[in-house]
Amino acid sequence: MRIIKVISAVVALCSLLVACGGGDTPSDPNAFTQSPAVTTATESLAAVARLTPKLQAAIRTPDATSFFNWAETAYPSLFPAPQANKTLDVWTYRYYPNTDIVLAVNTSGDGLGLVGTGGGQYNSVALGNISNFACSVYPSDCAANVFAGNYRGRFSGQEVGTFSVTVGATGQVTGTTVSTTFGVTNPVSGTLETTGQLSLTVGSSGAATFTGTANSNGLVSGSWKYSGGPASAANTFSGNKV
Repeated sequence: MRIIKVISAVVALCSLLVACGGGDTPSDPNAFTQSPAVTTATESLAAVARLTPKLQAAIRTPDATSFFNWAETAYPSLFPAPQANKTLDVWTYRYYPNTDIVLAVNTSGDGLGLVGTGGGQYNSVALGNISNFACSVYPSDCAANVFAGNYRGRFSGQEVGTFSVTVGATGQVTGTTVSTTFGVTNPVSGTLETTGQLSLTVGSSGAATFTGTANSNGLVSGSWKYSGGPASAANTFSGNKV
C-alpha cells in the first residue's frame, strides 16, 4: 500500500500541483520539456517529453487515460508494461512498479509525476495541465491547425477575380470568390490537408476546381480549371493568410 500512502500525502499537502515538491524537487521549472533521453530518478521523469506548442486550440483535450496511454507508448523505458487506472480522492493514477514511477492526474486536469528514490521516498514533478500535451497526444488535430485562419488572394487566366476563404481547425475550407470578369460571387468549399494539399470547389454546382498547396508561412498557390474543361497553364491563383 506504499503507493496509496504516497499519493495520499500529495493530496494532503498540495492544493495546487505547482506548489508540490519532493525531497529534491527538480530545479527545471518546465517539467517534461527536455528531449526524451532517459537518465535516472527524477531527472528521467522531467525528461519524458518536449511539450508540443498548441498552434491553435487543439480539437480534443486529453483525459487521464489518453494521457497515460500516450506516455506508455512514447516512453516505454519509463512506463513499461501498461498499467490499469486506479483512483484515490481527486486523483486518477497509474503505478509502474518496474521503474517505481507514478503518473497521476487530478480532476482539474493537473498532472503529477512521482519518482521513487528508494526506501519508500518519492520526488514529485509538477507536469502542468495535461491540456498542454494535446498536440503530443493528438498530433493530427494540431497538424491541421498549422493552416487554420483566413486567406485572401487573386486568381487569373481565363477568368480574373479574388477569393476569400477560412480554413477551420480540422482543415475544412469555406468562403467565396468574386469574379471581376463576370461580376458574380460564388461559394467556395473544400479541404486543406495536414500535408498542405489544397482542394477547392467553386460554385454551388462545382463550376470550377482549385488545386494547390499551402505552406507554414501562410502562402497558398496553385492552378484552377473549369469543371469538365481542359486545363490551362494560364489559370493560376495565389494568396496569403491575413
